[in-house]
Amino acid sequence: ASDGGNLGAAINLAHCYEDGIGVEKNLQEAFRLCKIASDGGKLTATYHLAHCYENGSGVEKNLQEAFRLYKIASDGGYLDATYNLAYCYENGYGVKKSLHEAVRLYKIASDEGNLTATYNLANCYENGSGVEKNLQEAVRLYKIASDGGYLHATNCLAICYESGSGVEKNLQE
Repeated sequence: ASDGGNLGAAINLAHCYEDGIGVEKNLQEAFRLCKIASDGGKLTATYHLAHCYENGSGVEKNLQEAFRLYKIASDGGYLDATYNLAYCYENGYGVKKSLHEAVRLYKIASDEGNLTATYNLANCYENGSGVEKNLQEAVRLYKIASDGGYLHATNCLAICYESGSGVEKNLQE
């Protein structure tokens, strides 16, 4: 099916090659298939292709190309790519570091339910990274991520309650 132009089949087959499911693991073939689907306009494939470049999976590591592809996927509305784009800006991966842009993108991804983005945004508010420090907002965001099952946020929230940082000290919480 992937030979006949079915881009969804190409993506699925790429995952099989990536994980060695039913075929011998072959990261280069996984990359090739993702590229075909990405070139055909599949944002999911563009996102996975960016991951390949970010991690050097089946292709030489290239953070600038990873960033470029995350941007294409994010601009196309693929929200996981928006989170990754924010992470690139926060850490200067493939792009000039910009904490303000990272915060802006984390907010978008967080508003759409990405708990990792919510957690990272809480960290930004807690530390004043790219945004004015606001411990109450950090606690509010940690609580959202924690309530969603994001364990790192639960730990941070516990520390906030223990130390009274951004919230009234409460050792029972």
